[in-house]
Amino acid sequence: MNSKKLLLLAAAIVASPSLCRADSLLGVAGAYNLVALGTSAGTGGNIHTTSDVGGRIAAAEAIYGGTTIGASFQSHQPDPNGFAGAYAIVAGNDAGSGAHFNVNGGGNVYAFGSSASNFNLANEGGGTVTTTGASPINFASLRSSLSAETLTLAGLTSNGTLSVSGNNVTLTGTSATLNVFNISSTDFKPNSNINFNIPAGSTVIINVDGQQVNISSSIHFSINGQQVSDSNNDGGKILFNFYDATGLTINTQFDGSILAPFATFNGSSQLGGTVVAAEIDSTGEVHNIEFTGTVPTAPPPAVTPEPATLTLLGTGVLSLAGMFRRRKSA
Repeated sequence: MNSKKLLLLAAAIVASPSLCRADSLLGVAGAYNLVALGTSAGTGGNIHTTSDVGGRIAAAEAIYGGTTIGASFQSHQPDPNGFAGAYAIVAGNDAGSGAHFNVNGGGNVYAFGSSASNFNLANEGGGTVTTTGASPINFASLRSSLSAETLTLAGLTSNGTLSVSGNNVTLTGTSATLNVFNISSTDFKPNSNINFNIPAGSTVIINVDGQQVNISSSIHFSINGQQVSDSNNDGGKILFNFYDATGLTINTQFDGSILAPFATFNGSSQLGGTVVAAEIDSTGEVHNIEFTGTVPTAPPPAVTPEPATLTLLGTGVLSLAGMFRRRKSA
């Protein structure tokens, strides 16, 4: 093996990213039902809801309203950073003066600046309320990662076909692993049926254009002829990527996870999936259908090696070279 290949091998050992996991697309956000990221300009980051949320909730800033959280945690999908099982609520800056939250599914609460009396930890194993110290989620890092991810997904080549006939919108994919569709927000017409014809178990990414998106009035989803519901949980493989939206309103039952990191989200109907937005102004009841699809993730940012890393790299190259010389002379 020549020195150039040794150098490349050593560099790969030092710089290789961790292997992708099924939950790595949304990162930490994949462990939560509602996530408000905020914006790089320092706005947004709040969640306003008085409806029940089946899973965990996380806000870069405050959580307002008061409701029941976490009645249907799903333990089969671990959080990539290993802490989500400990936190049912993360509020980076308060949890609504006077609001009251019932935490039914287990887990602790982090709510900076809040009163511990705002939370009823009605779970089997008890729990704690933390109101000081650093947030367990680095929202700036998460926002940066998902802002890159939404654009990466938008750049994927569409390999599915879209047909529209009256109120029927049919998305047909043939890949057993990943089916990508590009559609317009205007395809979500009132009283329309969204039909997915796809191989069972495949991941579906729907890239939706439009800056101000309003989806209302009786949208029905079906997969291979079966209506999507909590009971069949097929929506766990579907992700709607609103990569261009700054405003997103959904006032109809909507199944599938939503990635809209630049948008203010509003809704009044039942949602089934993870919702990630810059700000969440209102929701209907939210069901905890976790996204379990597997798709490419945004590439890690380029990092200039520190001197210590370069020293380690050089040591690794010399060690590898010595190893190969010994093998050759043996």
